[in-house]
Amino acid sequence: MTVKSLHVDDIPIVKTLGKCLEFLKMFDSVILIDHNGRVFDFWVLSYAFSRVQMREMFFMCVLAYRFNSKMPKLCSSKEEYLAQHFSKESYNSHNATDDVNMLVKILYQNGMTKLEFVRHSYSADCHFL
Repeated sequence: MTVKSLHVDDIPIVKTLGKCLEFLKMFDSVILIDHNGRVFDFWVLSYAFSRVQMREMFFMCVLAYRFNSKMPKLCSSKEEYLAQHFSKESYNSHNATDDVNMLVKILYQNGMTKLEFVRHSYSADCHFL
């Protein structure tokens, strides 16, 4: 396997998902957040845990999923646009660490209420995931 033309060792998915669960178990009431998770990321993650018979363990670690719906007054829901709009910053998009750090800033700076946050959250075992 290569990443940016460099050879990297691949890790079996069972081992990777197991490490993910170990990490998640360190926290109480985990909520996974993604700016467009309902459409792609959460479905893929749930499917991966199901395929390796780890779905129940995953549900024991993750309380809910939360995604950012498109904000009616904004012309885009892309994270790069939201970052510029709310924090007046650009960042290294599609770098996992930078994406997470920016999403935290966006959530804090967009003035979302607890009710709005809950309105766009779903149980980890929701039927459409």
